[in-house]
Parts: sequence; structure tokens; C-alpha cells
Amino acid sequence: MPRRRPENRTIEVILLEQHKDLWEKYEIVRVKPIFARNVLLPQWLVVLATPDMMHKYQVQMQKAKESLAKKVSKLEELFAKMQQEWGVSLSKKVNEKEVMYDKVDAQDIAKLIEDTYGIKLDVRNIKLKKPIDKAGDYKVPYKYKELERNLLITIKWEQDKKTAEKAKELHDAEEAKEEEAK
Repeated sequence: MPRRRPENRTIEVILLEQHKDLWEKYEIVRVKPIFARNVLLPQWLVVLATPDMMHKYQVQMQKAKESLAKKVSKLEELFAKMQQEWGVSLSKKVNEKEVMYDKVDAQDIAKLIEDTYGIKLDVRNIKLKKPIDKAGDYKVPYKYKELERNLLITIKWEQDKKTAEKAKELHDAEEAKEEEAK
């Protein structure tokens, strides 16, 4: 009995709708047959990528490729602009021990970039391993198709007057303990 190969374990389908786990509309993707049979085909999200269907959807597939190229060029412009401006910055409140009250995640970063540059990024493409919980400069990976770039994010902390006074008192107390130890 011949051994199964990876290309035999998947089938090609043409997406008729954008799917959250797959890619863009009118794109040819490889999926497992059981996923296509049980989920995608009954919901009319895909058709099998036979030569007849590829010919039928050829015009839409070409338009989808052109829109993809436009989207990639817009993203390239965004990353070039961010590189010139040294990224984007975000201020978060911290307590007296300089720990942020809430962490910065991919949704916060996408909203910040949309507010700053007017370009909406898909949160799924921001590859943040864990939420950011400290102030500083970060390079957050972004991957869309073959385009891989780093988003430059600067997180600054802000304090209100009470918190700033408490932080100063704590800092002074720690310095006094260090001096006594010497």
C-alpha cells in the first residue's frame, strides 16, 4: 500500500466568502477534506478548485489578486511611515511600583495604529506572544501573507499626582535602606 503524502491529505478549494480561519475571498487554499466536507461546503463558503470552477471564477480571482497587491502596498507605505516616525507611542497608567494597571494586547495596538494612521490592521496578523505589561520600546511582529514586518511600539507610563508622590516616597525609602546597608 503506498504511503500517504501531505499533498494527498488536503484538497484545494476556492473561497467564496472570507473565512476567519482561512484567507481572502476568491483565493485558492488547501484544506483537509473532512473540514471542507463538514464545514465549508454545506455553508456554501467554498467550491472545489476543479478546472471548470477555476475558469468560472477566473475574473473574480484576478480582481482579488489585484486588491491583495493594493493592500500589501498600503501596508508597505504604513511600515515605511512608521519607520520614519520611529513607530507609535502609547501611554498607560501605572501604580506606585510602576506596574501597569492593564496590559497592552494586539487589539490595543491595532486600535492605536488605526487612530494614528487611519489604516485598520487585522488583529489576527499581529503576532504578539503575550500582552505587554511594562513600559519600554517593543518590536511586535506583523505577518500578512508573505509580508513580515515589525511594528515599533513605545509604551510610556503616566502617573497621577498621588501615585507619583507615593512612588517618590517608595523610591526615597529604598535609597535610604541602601545607604544604611553600606
